[in-house]
Amino acid sequence: MANLAAEVRAGYAFDGASLDLGALVVDGECDATAQVRIPLGTLNRHGLVAGATGTGKTSGMSAPGAANEKISARATEIGQDWQPAARVW
Repeated sequence: MANLAAEVRAGYAFDGASLDLGALVVDGECDATAQVRIPLGTLNRHGLVAGATGTGKTSGMSAPGAANEKISARATEIGQDWQPAARVW
């Protein structure tokens, strides 16, 4: 996993504001040193929500930012200080 983590770190190494999505997970093991992020300047492009059955794809899109135990646990595991927050547009 060390080589993959190094590739992920290199692939997401850029300067500027970004949206932090999480970290590398391989076979259920998190590597918080390999953070996955997207530059804010690219967020106006198409997106894909993918994941295994029961991982919260639908509920995550219907109530983005809502608190839930799985999200809080994973954020802690990958080293992110995540706090749910509602935003009114």
